[in-house]
Amino acid sequence: MHVRALVLMHVVGGICGDNILLYPYSVFFNSRIMNMEKLALMLRDHGHNVTILVEAAYQPTRPLAGVHLEKFTVKNTPLVTRIKQHWDFKAALEFVHMSFPKQIAFIEEVSYSVSDSLLGDREVMNRIKHGNYSLFIYDWIDLFGPILVQYLNIPTIIYSNYGFENCWSIFHNPVNPAYIPVIQDDHGYSDEMSFFQRLQNAVLFWVTEYYLNIAATNKIENLKRKHFPDVDWPHVRYAGEKVSLIIAANVHFAFDYPRPVMPHVKPISGLLHTAPRPLPAHLEAFMSSAANGVILLSWGTAMATLDKDQAEILAKVFAKLPQKVIWRYKGPRPAHLGNNTLLVDWLPQNDVLAHVNTKLFITHCGVSSSWETMIHGVPVVAVPLWGDQYHQATKLVTRVKMGVKIEFKNLNAKDFEDAILIVLQNSEYKENAMKISELLRDQALPAKEQFLYWVDYVIRHKGPLFFRSHATYRLACLRHFTAQLEV
Repeated sequence: MHVRALVLMHVVGGICGDNILLYPYSVFFNSRIMNMEKLALMLRDHGHNVTILVEAAYQPTRPLAGVHLEKFTVKNTPLVTRIKQHWDFKAALEFVHMSFPKQIAFIEEVSYSVSDSLLGDREVMNRIKHGNYSLFIYDWIDLFGPILVQYLNIPTIIYSNYGFENCWSIFHNPVNPAYIPVIQDDHGYSDEMSFFQRLQNAVLFWVTEYYLNIAATNKIENLKRKHFPDVDWPHVRYAGEKVSLIIAANVHFAFDYPRPVMPHVKPISGLLHTAPRPLPAHLEAFMSSAANGVILLSWGTAMATLDKDQAEILAKVFAKLPQKVIWRYKGPRPAHLGNNTLLVDWLPQNDVLAHVNTKLFITHCGVSSSWETMIHGVPVVAVPLWGDQYHQATKLVTRVKMGVKIEFKNLNAKDFEDAILIVLQNSEYKENAMKISELLRDQALPAKEQFLYWVDYVIRHKGPLFFRSHATYRLACLRHFTAQLEV
């Protein structure tokens, strides 16, 4: 009780009124920026003055009264224009089917365009430089964020949306590819791999490290030199040495595979979870009237539409079920849509999952969706689409054992219906979902209090760096993972 009282004293009565700058990954609308909004509101309610640095097209997904938006305009390169104006199902599907290296190159190209525009906007750059900020928090997925770390030269925290990223070059957290699967690999390996799988995992790990530590880092350095030709800052690969902490959100070892963690990486379980709210009247009426329960289908912000044939497959299967179905879908109404199915453009997913009548979640396994369904104890049919979603799906299915997985690329009516019936008719999936819910909710301190404590700690001690092993920055990546005899 004494320790809890001390922490609460720091959280409630700690440093308030400091200026904090948040830099989300705001290239286009995505769940990452929605989660950064939640952090902004936590900091605002704690008494801090919060500014979010975003591109001009950004529109908040929730009321952000008291939070300042510092906007900059992104130049319309062909790729940026395509994302803003033509990001439809076809474009999203092309991205889903890209190889992992091509997906990373895509993200890098977009991030380069955004960062080039920001760094070239002298008015915005001057305002954030002289904004008297006590802390800078940015999403690590923006590969060009280290330039801002060097430019601002203030205490910094990196935010990781899906917990432990396996990139040594960015996190400097121990990684052993023999039992730590690469998160972005679409094989979705667990921590127990065959020899061939371990070999494949190790190759992908080293390819990723080469890209991040050499190829991408040199592009970041070149962009820095373009906009700041006269500075004598160290190479950007050393920018992380000036970062006090990495907040790894959405981490819990009942769900994540056990692994070593360096002290500068702070796992916070359930940081982004919010208490459910009452449903809108029409949704409440629909769900309450479902005698056999409700199935929810939502595949995230990027895949709210499907091609006609796939939509008809899903509609036909749903029409055969005794349950009601809520389907987040923006495309044309399928011809075979049953009377039991409600199409919605948008829905309060967390609130629907919390409803007592929700029996199954058909999900793409985004990190937020995965955590929401575990928190509320709803079993799943996992349909991962790309990147880390395969990793989340594998953990939901093989580690937590709260559902089954099917492949989106080979989606057909029989497999889809079979998967739904298997989960609904086997009580073990629901029991396991309720067990993980119990484990995730059992914490020594609420996640919000942990987050605010570490934010105030970094501000209070003016960017402490003793949590980090600075020796790791003196070793090349290869030297760190191998023994080397110096002659």
